[in-house]
Amino acid sequence: GGDQPQIAPPLPPEHDARGEAMTERQQLSVGFYAHWWDEEQDCWLTNWPAPDDWAGREFRLDAVDAEAELIERNAEDPDLDSAGEAWPELEFYARDLSPAEAAGLAAADDQEAAARAARLELYRRDMFGLTSPAERASIHAANRWDEGSGDE
Repeated sequence: GGDQPQIAPPLPPEHDARGEAMTERQQLSVGFYAHWWDEEQDCWLTNWPAPDDWAGREFRLDAVDAEAELIERNAEDPDLDSAGEAWPELEFYARDLSPAEAAGLAAADDQEAAARAARLELYRRDMFGLTSPAERASIHAANRWDEGSGDE
């Protein structure tokens, strides 16, 4: 239906300086983007590009301790902040999250907490001999790396 958002097509292949094919994640430098809790600002911050409907706060991160300083764009020159300093590069830039991003993080946290609680319950049941063979196989598979096979 018309309600589905359009999925952007994949990027054409690119190669690095050695001629190796790059994944799309590498082409987009996805590994340079992150989100983190900032104690000083008491909120989640990210350096991901903002969605179109975003209207939040932006920050310059100090190079030494990554402390976030509130900044605003220069009205005349978007490459500068309101104090006339160059707009921060990716590694020194942060913004707060959109409401949808914050809700997504909260939902992911809730899902992870529920998954952890369910697995802990599985281990409790296993400790008392209450698990099925399939449940014991799931526990064994989840802990296979503990056996020191050396190839993982």
